[in-house]
Amino acid sequence: MYEDTSNNKYRMFSSRYAWELWNENPMDNADLELFNFVRPSDYKLELTPVEPGGFNNQYIRYGDSNSSSARISFHWSIYNDEG
Repeated sequence: MYEDTSNNKYRMFSSRYAWELWNENPMDNADLELFNFVRPSDYKLELTPVEPGGFNNQYIRYGDSNSSSARISFHWSIYNDEG
């Protein structure tokens, strides 16, 4: 298994030797790669709802977009793999 961070993929080879050949010339040795898949993101998104008056049920009339109750507020943070 090879983590290809520049192309954001994990690549699987049958052996280290196959990977070394592929690494020397990926175009000519493309058939040595068994398969690949996209790496999961190194980042995590965290959304936190914000409600100044607390989280109470609020009812809004259809079409009443001017009501402050019709708005959803939240804070967001993005973390990398080191926090």
